[in-house]
Amino acid sequence: MRNLAPSLIEIIDNLDLDYVRTLYKGINSNVYLLQNKNEKFALKIFNNLNKDSKLRIQREINALKLLNLNSITNIPYLVSFDYKKLFILTNFLNGKKTSFFSPTYFNQIIGFNLNLRRYNLKIDDLKIMEASDSLIEIGKFIEGIETKIKYLKDQNESQNKLIMFLNDELINYKKSYLNNNFEDNLLFKENQVFSQSDVGLHNCLDYKGNLYFFDFEHAGWDDPAKQIGDWIIRPNNKINCSQTVNFLNEFCKNWHDKNLIYRLNLTLPLINIKWILIRLNI
Repeated sequence: MRNLAPSLIEIIDNLDLDYVRTLYKGINSNVYLLQNKNEKFALKIFNNLNKDSKLRIQREINALKLLNLNSITNIPYLVSFDYKKLFILTNFLNGKKTSFFSPTYFNQIIGFNLNLRRYNLKIDDLKIMEASDSLIEIGKFIEGIETKIKYLKDQNESQNKLIMFLNDELINYKKSYLNNNFEDNLLFKENQVFSQSDVGLHNCLDYKGNLYFFDFEHAGWDDPAKQIGDWIIRPNNKINCSQTVNFLNEFCKNWHDKNLIYRLNLTLPLINIKWILIRLNI
């Protein structure tokens, strides 16, 4: 136990644990499996050297509080947390990672999101932010992309052609789709969804064919069109072309928002540019 972080040692003492195993080590956090005679837990400790760790833990704690409050069961249950020590303790989710996108997942993903429509949720006094890279305000999203393109330009003179391509795509988008007017593109609250934001099979577990969702560091209010776009455009999403079409049709049919398809067509080019920048580590 000598090499364990102090916060982890304290948790072990308090819960009378007899088994600890590292599940994941990353730049932003480490995750441990903790087990006593009766229960299993997951302990997530955020990196105290990361300047955005406080925001990440705040988002995740508020997300789990909101989901637990609304009796959403296919997510972790929040047991304890400490903002100062930057850790979250939840129940341990059974299941395994999957690299195969089963057709049965579509209805589960759609159902999960239907339960998280903003007007369906009890919020109480929780302070829920917009999701990371939210598309509630297209203008703000575009500003974020422009900042990243400028950073790419300043850091990578050797990629001038790519930078020019991305910049031209963004300029053409603003002229063709928005006519340089962002004022009419604020999404009303009743059409918003509470989004995991960092969506994909990498943040899901399959337990006997049922999907469980975890990792809500970027969660918050968003446009469901952004949720769809991230599922289908994300690299290595494991979804083939026919599955993509079925997913789009079923999601939009069940959402009962006549403007969802319009917003999806409007935002897909932006989401695509965003993912190009992410792949470039920008």
